Amino acid sequence: VPVTKYQSIIVAATTVSPSRSNPTTTYKPTNIPWLGDIPNDWEVRKLKFVFKYVTGATPDTGKHSYYSDKGFNWITISDLNGKHTKESKNKITQEGVKKKNMTIVPTGSLLYSFKLSVGQMSFVEVPTYTNEAIFAILPELTLNLDFWYYALKSYLIKSANENIYGAKIFNQDSIDNAQLICPPLQTQTAIASYLDAKCELIAKYISDKTKIINLLREQKKSLIYNAVTGKIMIKLNGDTVVASTVSAITTPSQNSVAATTVSPSRSNPTTTYKPTNIPWLGDIPTDWVVRRLKGVLKNLTDGSHISVKSVNEGYPYITVTNIDQKTRNIDLVNCQKISLKDYEQLVKNGCKPDIGDVLFSQIGTIGLTVEVKLNSDFVMLSSLAILKPNANQISNSFLIYTLLSDLIIQQYSLAMAGGAVKRITLNHISQFQIPLPPLQTQHQIVAYLDTQTAIIDNTITKIQKEIELIQEYKKSLIYNAVTGKKLIYT
Repeated sequence: VPVTKYQSIIVAATTVSPSRSNPTTTYKPTNIPWLGDIPNDWEVRKLKFVFKYVTGATPDTGKHSYYSDKGFNWITISDLNGKHTKESKNKITQEGVKKKNMTIVPTGSLLYSFKLSVGQMSFVEVPTYTNEAIFAILPELTLNLDFWYYALKSYLIKSANENIYGAKIFNQDSIDNAQLICPPLQTQTAIASYLDAKCELIAKYISDKTKIINLLREQKKSLIYNAVTGKIMIKLNGDTVVASTVSAITTPSQNSVAATTVSPSRSNPTTTYKPTNIPWLGDIPTDWVVRRLKGVLKNLTDGSHISVKSVNEGYPYITVTNIDQKTRNIDLVNCQKISLKDYEQLVKNGCKPDIGDVLFSQIGTIGLTVEVKLNSDFVMLSSLAILKPNANQISNSFLIYTLLSDLIIQQYSLAMAGGAVKRITLNHISQFQIPLPPLQTQHQIVAYLDTQTAIIDNTITKIQKEIELIQEYKKSLIYNAVTGKKLIYT
């Protein structure tokens, strides 16, 4: 994506404009702390004096006669997934409508969720009903609802109450008396058109950046797979570890993403290969062998199969949710805690890993992998397997890269069982087939992958920060436009 295409929003996102962007415009105070002054021809009015709106309802969900797949659209918060909504997952019958004396919402109405997930918004493209967590602003000739889509999303939440947990909530009174900043209709239309154009450009920018991130992630997966399966050969060149046929990964420019170049499956003509007779693996270098995973481990076990009671303070007890795959770390702070008695019992049962062990998730989210690097006093649930590598056969880091590769994903995908919760067994893990190079080659592969994947990860992090910056700019852009801090002219 050429830099010049998005130059205006990149510059704007990193530039702070004055609060009053036009010195020739006169302003007046509002006496609203979070708002400050507004242009003289704007007004502050309560919502009940600006809109006509209706609130939905929810008939008894236990009564089947109120709901039918062939009924009327009945929108809930889960249906509000974009700027426009046409279809609801659940339908309501005429009997349900009559029971709750519900009012149908006409096409073009603007929906706003004011309970649970507060602030979700969408336009309806067909006549519909809504549940009790949504109010619908009805279209009127004196309103530009495209403007109010931006305005309400930007600041209506400031009029909400808070419950005892600090969550924002609305009731009928706080909705009615919410303070709105109302520009003239002509100005509303100009602001809506301006924001539509800007937000479309921002959305395209974020989409293009997201595509680059996805390409980089695929590049990383391909790099790991090809390295641990011998499709590219890693060797020492002086003090530097290099790949014989993979071009060095460079930071992507705005115009392109550097792709890993893998030539034929036998990528190094000076290396001889042999068949494995495994269709999904193909040939491997002649000094490599294929082993079952159990053949390169000292031990393979998993965490606790018994339930233990959580306590407020105690010893860490981790599950799959405490494995951070991005950082390859174990979260021992936010995990469950158990008593000393339960901890000691689980240690006796073999549920405490040692330094150098590799943890592999086998229930729920399959395939999360991390090495135990600290000698911390923690134990595990059975959702995690403990792999103890045989240092004479396989290095810890090479094992981790292998477990993270598509080579293993293909094998556990075939073995997975379960309905809502997926799982594989220790026996499945023990039977994984892996190509195994000599230890020296393993260390070279690990050194190469550590360097190259770090470059990719750093590039992804940089792009993600760019996206976050643009998203913050978008919020600021909208807020300044709909509150009169930045004047948009007709």
